[in-house]
Amino acid sequence: MKAFFPTVAAISSAQKLLRLCLVLFLLAACTQQPAADRSNRNQERMKQFYDQLVNAHNAAMTDSFFHADVKDHVGTDETVVGSAELKKGFETFFAAFPDAHLEQHAYLGSGDTLAVQLTMTGTNTGPLRGLPPTNKAIHIDGIAVFAWKDGKITERWRYFDDMLMMQQLGLAPQPPKGE
Repeated sequence: MKAFFPTVAAISSAQKLLRLCLVLFLLAACTQQPAADRSNRNQERMKQFYDQLVNAHNAAMTDSFFHADVKDHVGTDETVVGSAELKKGFETFFAAFPDAHLEQHAYLGSGDTLAVQLTMTGTNTGPLRGLPPTNKAIHIDGIAVFAWKDGKITERWRYFDDMLMMQQLGLAPQPPKGE
């Protein structure tokens, strides 16, 4: 019975292959950002979005946070497509609620998808959906889910308690007491 002992050439080839695998692994590790790093970066961008655009009422910043072909889903029945249309929506919202503020609470997500729990406050002193201002304050909770790519938002889903907002504005009946 003959014992197997690798030849010097076989060891040399195996070492070359091992080195090549190591170099490829390191190259892949350097070119692909781990999900945790992307989550942290996107969370920081999300904070900047709320600070620099939403709470600063600066619709001019829209293109710095949204891809040109962004899809913005409002509740379940409306989708705004494109950053130009989204910018108009911000301008309309800021006119209706010039003191609007969105406070961010908890963040949840991984990689390029993040969600944030929000509280929105403000006073309706401008036209809202074709209705005159009510001069009443709102305080509602919501959630927004963001899809990110290269530091910009490609898609957003927003859910707020619109019925509560309409009740607070006096535009919808209050629920019966005890319910």
